[in-house]
Amino acid sequence: MNPGIAYVDGQVVDLARAVVPLNDRGYLLGDGVFETMRTSNGRVFRLDEHAARLEKGLAAINLDGSLASEFRAAVASLVKEGTLRFGGELYLRVNVTTGPMEDIHGTGRGLTVTGLCKKFQPYPMQYYASGVHVVMSRQRKDSRNPLASVKTLSFLPYVSARRDAHAAAAHDALLLNEHDRIAEASTSNVFAFVGGKLHAPGESEGAISGVTRGAVLELADEAGLDVVERLTPAELSSAQEAWLTNTTGGIVPVTRAFDRPIGDGKKGELTMQFSHGLEAMIRGQTLFA
Repeated sequence: MNPGIAYVDGQVVDLARAVVPLNDRGYLLGDGVFETMRTSNGRVFRLDEHAARLEKGLAAINLDGSLASEFRAAVASLVKEGTLRFGGELYLRVNVTTGPMEDIHGTGRGLTVTGLCKKFQPYPMQYYASGVHVVMSRQRKDSRNPLASVKTLSFLPYVSARRDAHAAAAHDALLLNEHDRIAEASTSNVFAFVGGKLHAPGESEGAISGVTRGAVLELADEAGLDVVERLTPAELSSAQEAWLTNTTGGIVPVTRAFDRPIGDGKKGELTMQFSHGLEAMIRGQTLFA
């Protein structure tokens, strides 16, 4: 069975046949940015927000040229062919690297757009029914770093954080910032409901501001909740409920942190309310809205 399709040089090919040059700066240096997306019924969830974040990331690595048309062309091509092959529920990733490295000094930056598409594979149902356990990572985020909130290809700190989680038999690991506050998890934004307020670390804390996070904040505003963009480990431990958000997982309840239960150790009412709200948002989106 074909594992997926890819977008290379403006063409869609089988993923098994897709190649990038060994001298690509993204491969050699992690010099680039990426976006991960999902579709529902063949429609991309919040494409405009993903495109805006990509443009912001390119500017942060000193590439100000607009890629809106090529980014959307890659997405459209992958969605069209992916829907034909795999149906309307898809996982997409589009990478923008700075092209081939011409010499050892790293000159000659350009732009190369590639992407891949697979059938969307949701997280195991037990994650949503019983919640997950998070631990603390040895990795750190520095909110003063101008790249802290950029979704770059340099992902090794997050890979290491996830290994910390697996070593502790946990689902994910949290990264603290320079103030010893929680910035984010290895692949997710973090939310905690504490004392009637919703704590949701964002860019000011060194987190990558997720598109799904933004959708949940809209739901929080509709619910009239006060939002605080700071969260300490102690506040998480004392939270009534908590959850993680990302593109592929949506809202994943956190029912245990640092080997202790969150609240009563079960998925909370607010988590369920927001999960239903997010699902309705995903199902109601249009492709290029």
